[in-house]
Amino acid sequence: MHAFITQSSNLKVQSSLDTLEINPDTSIGIEEVRQIQHFLSRKPIQSEQNIVVIRQAHLLTLPAQHALLKTLE
Repeated sequence: MHAFITQSSNLKVQSSLDTLEINPDTSIGIEEVRQIQHFLSRKPIQSEQNIVVIRQAHLLTLPAQHALLKTLE
């Protein structure tokens, strides 16, 4: 697994079946993290790996932060 962190808000990501982009309105909760877990549990279809982009990751709630950390471990 590869991780890439950037502060740039204008990062352009090519849309594909293997890309999941999280764009929160107010906050990112545990349900969005479960969506990420489900997305990452399947094999990629069009490319070599799945990509998840979390816009405004500072909006993760504390339970969502813990769940995401467990996913990355």
